[in-house]
Amino acid sequence: MALEHWLQWSDAAILDQSGQAQIYSMVLRQTMRELSALCRLLLLGGPGVLSLAKTVGFRPDTGFTVVDISSVELPYISDETVAQAWKILDVLEAADYDSSNASDIHLARPYVCFTAGLVVWVGLRQKHDELTQQDMARSKSLIRLFESQLSNLVWPCAGFMKDILRELRLQS
Repeated sequence: MALEHWLQWSDAAILDQSGQAQIYSMVLRQTMRELSALCRLLLLGGPGVLSLAKTVGFRPDTGFTVVDISSVELPYISDETVAQAWKILDVLEAADYDSSNASDIHLARPYVCFTAGLVVWVGLRQKHDELTQQDMARSKSLIRLFESQLSNLVWPCAGFMKDILRELRLQS
């Protein structure tokens, strides 16, 4: 509700601004949507979601180390949290600006995408026993949607994050 109110206010504030201000506002609006969706994901998933990146081997300073996921204890992720992660992907895909241009995108976007991808991956692992082999293969391929989003971003961390998701998908 507050986000929608702010977005309506920002639209009114930039109607008669220059084209540059309109582009900035468009990026700011998308950033607010993405961060709002991430906040909801973190609220639903709790502290386990915050620790997922470290748990699977992501290190911001050195990239990543390959982790044997069979030896890692993963947090429980509810279906509602997984559904929110899919909503994040929808928000990311709805962006109507050039995601390969670093000046058009906020720095948190790789983290937003990576965290949502990890949540979906954990959710799929939890359902592993319930899925047929064919359904599991299809489900694992869905992780590629997050990998694709990360591959379009210019920051080095996005490449590391994409590589981790790929490794997790292949190990599952």
